[in-house]
Amino acid sequence: MSGKKQKVIATFEDAQRSFRSILEEVSAHRAPRDLFRDFLEVASIVVSQMPYNAGAIPKDERFNEREAQYFAIAKRHSEKEMNAFASLLGMTTFAVQTFERDFLGPIYMDFGANERNGEFYTPESLGITMARMTLTRSFLESILNQKKLITISDPACGSGGLLIEAYQVIKEELQIDDASDRVLFHAVDVSRNAFNMCVIQLGLLGVMADIYHGNTLTLETFEHRDTPALALWRHQCRTDPALRMLLFLRQLEQETCANRLIEQPNDGDAIAEEAVAASKLEASEADVTFTPQQLKLFE
Repeated sequence: MSGKKQKVIATFEDAQRSFRSILEEVSAHRAPRDLFRDFLEVASIVVSQMPYNAGAIPKDERFNEREAQYFAIAKRHSEKEMNAFASLLGMTTFAVQTFERDFLGPIYMDFGANERNGEFYTPESLGITMARMTLTRSFLESILNQKKLITISDPACGSGGLLIEAYQVIKEELQIDDASDRVLFHAVDVSRNAFNMCVIQLGLLGVMADIYHGNTLTLETFEHRDTPALALWRHQCRTDPALRMLLFLRQLEQETCANRLIEQPNDGDAIAEEAVAASKLEASEADVTFTPQQLKLFE
């Protein structure tokens, strides 16, 4: 019995070559650029729907809207093309989760980027270098000692490559295997393709991120998505009475501290220390068991 040999994908580059090959194979009747665009739309919806389809979050209006978008796109494609999209998403999942690198960015330069619109790929080596220059161990530890959470914003995020590389460096500097409970990303891009790539890759990476399709310069927002990790956290905050109380108390303390600083500007240090002391709530006081990740945000 003879059959077509399956290619073994062992490296990041193997995965990218296979991705390009599959996309080219199914593009006989459509431009690869158009297929890649629709793949990004479909894949970003699939990633965004993961916590809903897993039953972790009740299905709501946003879920239904995205489902309608998915089926509208699916109607335009053959079964072969939709199967190819599934294979491409599987390959993307493997590459992002195994190698934790920007997988889609370089591919986008071949199939979708428009350099006349200022779309260029920042080399991974440059992104890593920039992150290492900024995110030193001492700097990261000082932030964690103060806030317990590192927040990083990219106002022109592209495929999310710089954020992925920042995440690599954070883990490297802190010498930990998983920093998903210590980092919150904020990403914006005016390009729809870039927005979708960022949703896919940061979502598959398992980090908390809020991602906007919008214009950083005009502050217009066209669509917003949370990664599954952040969506789960927000849902737990909304539904867990103890967490809601902690969030309320933290907000109240911050507002009180800000008001007192306005009234007594020379007592800033004392007021700040008082606010920190007041926020030291013990988990045992709440009728709920907190995860280590949740506790870090409220320590």
